[in-house]
Amino acid sequence: MTRENLHRRAQGCDRPPRRRRRT
Repeated sequence: MTRENLHRRAQGCDRPPRRRRRT
């Protein structure tokens, strides 16, 4: 796991949201 991966995970961009219909 690279630092970029960790950062992405922290931001939640590691994997696309499956079902996020709350807006």
